[in-house]
Amino acid sequence: MGSTIKFYLNGEKKVIDLSLEKSLTPITPTLTYLREREHLTGTKEGCGVGDCGACTVCIAEPENIYATDSCLLPMAALNGKHLYTIEWLSKDGKTHPIQKALAEKRGVQCGFCSPGMVMSAYAHYRMGRPFTREEIEKTLSGNLCRCTGYESILEAMLSISKISDSYPPKETGPVFDDFLNEAAKTEIFYECDGLKYIKPTSLQKLLTYRNHYTRNTILAGSTDISIALKKGVIKLDSTILDISDIQELKLCEEFEKYLFAGSCTTIEHFKQFIITFYPGAEKYLNSFASLQIRNCGSIGGSIGGSSPVGDIMPLMLSLDADIVLQSEEGKRNIPASEFITSYRKNQMRINEIIAAVIIPKPTKSTFLFCHKQSKRKDMDISTMSCCICIQTTGRTISKIYTGFGGMSAIPTSSCTAEEFLIGKEATLENFTRAGEIAAGDFHPISDIRGSSEYRLQMVKNLFIKCYLDYESYRK
Repeated sequence: MGSTIKFYLNGEKKVIDLSLEKSLTPITPTLTYLREREHLTGTKEGCGVGDCGACTVCIAEPENIYATDSCLLPMAALNGKHLYTIEWLSKDGKTHPIQKALAEKRGVQCGFCSPGMVMSAYAHYRMGRPFTREEIEKTLSGNLCRCTGYESILEAMLSISKISDSYPPKETGPVFDDFLNEAAKTEIFYECDGLKYIKPTSLQKLLTYRNHYTRNTILAGSTDISIALKKGVIKLDSTILDISDIQELKLCEEFEKYLFAGSCTTIEHFKQFIITFYPGAEKYLNSFASLQIRNCGSIGGSIGGSSPVGDIMPLMLSLDADIVLQSEEGKRNIPASEFITSYRKNQMRINEIIAAVIIPKPTKSTFLFCHKQSKRKDMDISTMSCCICIQTTGRTISKIYTGFGGMSAIPTSSCTAEEFLIGKEATLENFTRAGEIAAGDFHPISDIRGSSEYRLQMVKNLFIKCYLDYESYRK
C-alpha cells in the first residue's frame, strides 16, 4: 500500500510519489500531466470531456494495446502500464508509416487533431487489425477533424496496408518486467487536501472498503466520473474507490446455460465476447460512444449510472439478464427488469457493488434485434434505443423480451407487446400491431434530442424493422 505510481512513458521508467506532489493527484487527468509536467505537447487539449479525440494516447497492458482519451484518464490508471504519446512514433528521428501516409495523402489539415488520429491508428496498427474502410471508420469514430478532412484521412489509412515493409506490424513488445508487475500488485492509498483515493487490487479488499467508507464513489473506467468531477457534480468529500484493476471483476466466461461478464469488463471487451453468442448486438454496441470510450468505460458503470438513455440496460432487459450485487455479506441476483427503480435510482445498497451480469445462452432459434436512434452515427446520446430478443418454435414466438431507452424515466420493457406476441406467428401484421401496442405503453418527453411523437413513431417503426431483419436472418 502506498501513494506511488510506476509506469513507462514512451519507454522511460517513471516513479511518482503522489503524496509528495503539489500539482498531481491520483485523479489528475493524464493529459494535464503530459502537457504541464512532461512538456509533451503533441497530445492536444481539445474538448476536455472525451468528445473530440485530440488528446488520444495509447495504453499497453499485458495482452492489449488500446487508444484512449487522456483528458478522462486519471493518473493512477497508469500504474503498472505503458503509456505512449505521439512523440514515441518519431523516436530516433524516424517517421512512422502512419505519419508518412497522412502527409503523403494530405490527411493533415490544421494539424491540431492529427496527433489523436495517428495514435488511434497506431493502436489499430499494433493490434494487427485490417486497414479496411469499415474497420478504420470504427477506429477513428472518436476522432473529430475540425477541418473536415475525413476522406483524405481515410485514404491515408487505407494506404497503410499497401506498405509491405510496415504491414502487418513488426514492432515488438512492450515488455512487462518486474518493475511493472510489482506495481500492478500494489494497492494505492492516497489522502491529501480533502481527497481520499483508494485503488484496491482484490475484490475482497474492495468490499471491505465499500463497507467501511460509507460515503464513497465507485470509479471504474472513469469515462463518466472524470466529467462529473470536472463539472463539480461529484464533490471530493467522499472516498473514491477505483476498481479498474480488480481482475476478478473483468472475467468473461461461458457456462453450460449462461454467460458471465464481470462488471469491470470494458464495453469493447464485452462486445467482442457477447457477439459470439448474440451477433445482433455488434452494430448496436459499435454505436456506443467511441472506441476510445469503449476501451475504458465498463458495463457496470453504465448499468450503475441508471440513466434513462443508457445503451447497456435496454440490451440487458432484452437478454433477460440478472444483475449480480455483492457485499461482504454475500451476493444477490436482481433481474434486470427490477434493478432500476426510478430516475437514476437502483436497488444497489450502500455497501454493495455491481459484481457481474448473467445472461442466458441463446438457443439455435434465438434472434436479437438492436437499434440505437441518435442524431449522429457516432459519439452521440441516444434519442431512443430498442432491443428485442425473440425465440421461436418454427415461426411461432415462444419467448420475447424487449428493452427500450429514452422512452421513460428509466429503461423499460413493453410487457403488453411481449404478451401480445407470445404464441403468435412471426408475421408483419403481428409485429406491426405489437409496435402500436408498445407505443401505448410509453409517455416520453419532448427534448432537444427528439419530440414525444417522434419517439413513439420510432417504436412502431422498429417493431416492423425487427420483423424484416428477422426474415432476412431466417434466409
